[in-house]
Amino acid sequence: MGLSVIIKAHLYICHQELATYIGAKLLNADFKVAFDFEDWYSEDLLPDARAERPINLLRRVESVALNKGIFCITTSNALAKKLSAVYACLTPQVIYNVFTSPGMPLKREFSKPLKLFWFSQSIGPGRGLEQFIKLLSSIKSGLEIHLLGNIDNRYREKLNALLPKQHRLSFHDTVRAHKLAEKIAEFDIGLALELDTPMSRNYTITNKFFQYIQSGLPVITSETEGQNEAFEMFKPGFKLPQQASDIQIAGLEKWLNDPVELQTAKNRAIEASAFYNWENESKKLLALVKDALEK
Repeated sequence: MGLSVIIKAHLYICHQELATYIGAKLLNADFKVAFDFEDWYSEDLLPDARAERPINLLRRVESVALNKGIFCITTSNALAKKLSAVYACLTPQVIYNVFTSPGMPLKREFSKPLKLFWFSQSIGPGRGLEQFIKLLSSIKSGLEIHLLGNIDNRYREKLNALLPKQHRLSFHDTVRAHKLAEKIAEFDIGLALELDTPMSRNYTITNKFFQYIQSGLPVITSETEGQNEAFEMFKPGFKLPQQASDIQIAGLEKWLNDPVELQTAKNRAIEASAFYNWENESKKLLALVKDALEK
């Protein structure tokens, strides 16, 4: 079957799974195609969701994209190096999944008790929430945990049942994208929680990390290959291992109760936001596009 292209472009940039498949077809038809790997598609999602995914097809088109695309970009050096090793290709360029600096007043004072914040379109398993809430049983100082997103009643009840009595759990409805930075800034600390499985989660960097620091929040971040990369340059908060020991949990509680350390982390988050933003990352993309069009 031939490929019918209605709108012919000098360069196609394909993003997400279906577009990667289409991009591989465009390459075979001698079009100039680049690829944007936001995630590692063939190594994404939980086992139940993977059961009905075309994993072998995704691997084939990923190989075509990474070896034949005029350029490929992804969201962390950790993922770029892993993709290069697995598919024996040139290392993709890295453009961090960041946003335009919001340019709004930042919250100055920390609340008592501290307000910890996590958000997503949907609140569900496999994101590190249960693990973090269980860990809070060892944190004696009361905290407020605020979760924003769509959630079903069964999972809401599960989280409430897990929560130790000294803490409070609140749920928030989703907000429009242009209101998100302002919403985040109402809280004290961002929760950049992730598990290290599946592999895509381990090697990517959650966009939450970047959005928290852009709203002036220090972060508590799960230790993954990707988030180590984002965290280590500025250390804007506290990094929590996947299987935290009693000593590490005690370190977290000490940090949460140290106003000087919290303010230092906040200052580092603000410093990090001057580096991790779309104003900087867009220059990388424009340079790649310019080079591709000139070839």
